[in-house]
Amino acid sequence: MPLELDDRLATIGFVPALDDIYPSLLKHDRVMRLAGWNHDPERIMSWLDRGIRANETVGGLIGQCGGDDMRYLYVIMHVLRALSHAAVLPVEHIDQDISLQGGECQVAFGDVIVHGSVKHHQGCLIALGNVTIEGACADDAFAYSCLLVGGSLTTRGMATFGNVAICGDLEAHEIVYGCYNDYSLYVGGTLRTKYVVRQYHNIQSEALDVQGILDEYEHLDQLRDLLVPSLVQPSERSSSLAYEFYPGEMIELLAQGQPIYR
Repeated sequence: MPLELDDRLATIGFVPALDDIYPSLLKHDRVMRLAGWNHDPERIMSWLDRGIRANETVGGLIGQCGGDDMRYLYVIMHVLRALSHAAVLPVEHIDQDISLQGGECQVAFGDVIVHGSVKHHQGCLIALGNVTIEGACADDAFAYSCLLVGGSLTTRGMATFGNVAICGDLEAHEIVYGCYNDYSLYVGGTLRTKYVVRQYHNIQSEALDVQGILDEYEHLDQLRDLLVPSLVQPSERSSSLAYEFYPGEMIELLAQGQPIYR
């Protein structure tokens, strides 16, 4: 039977599954290693133990986690993947943009295809399988958002200010942009895109297949040469920069299927 958020943790055997897979996660999982979460295994188990005792259902346990520290959600996702491994689920098609508000959480227990974009995302999105987003994948700045993918993620382009962990590959056809130093993007497989652009953002992957990695401030002249004029314009907010990169405009172009490169 497919899992649901209302399922009781005791009924589905959450604790035995956690005890079974946790040692393997610590030893073999690439995201756990990239993030350094395997260095403090007792902290994760202590928090999960308290959360399990305080919540009876899957949804209750997930809702107790905050998006700004995704290590607990990452382990929970793997437990749910193990518990739902035998379930055969149809691919879920979503024919509209996805936008979660702060505090909201949405879980997809199988593969998902979004015939639109994930934009202005402020909540917690968890997908146990593969995710395809035909438009842009973007969260809002400083919104404590979290995106967890148990498989691989394919999208036209990604812009993230929050936390993202992808077990498999990240294939962003045009660009990956990461901003803000308190949050991270972890890719357990290969990060494939044309250019990675970052502003103090922690981006780590097991492998990298890109044309270039650019710093938003240090390589602004290169961004001006690469991107369409509307994305790098004379600065109206900074006295120290002659030009400024506008990621919000880039997200809209990606979502509309418009070119971002000259």
